[in-house]
Amino acid sequence: DSPQDLFRARTTPVDGGHLEWNGYRTNAGVPFFRWMKKGFTAGRVAFVMRHNREPVGQVRPGCGYPHCVAPDHVEDQRMRDQLKTQMTRIFGGAR
Repeated sequence: DSPQDLFRARTTPVDGGHLEWNGYRTNAGVPFFRWMKKGFTAGRVAFVMRHNREPVGQVRPGCGYPHCVAPDHVEDQRMRDQLKTQMTRIFGGAR
């Protein structure tokens, strides 16, 4: 087994392309599991599966579905910063 195999075994597809986590959650509700005595958040594993790089900062669903762990739906701080920059360039800064 790999972290990706355990991730797949603990998720269920739902409408809209989202993935629900069926495994353990931390006290804060973060989907989490252990593999080979190392801890992983499901979002981090999903991010690496999709983007082939380690995330910068926290991984969060960008789709608005609470705790979605679909690899296509998760984003890191770098992606959120880029989106914010693009939106500011398009619509201007807040006034």
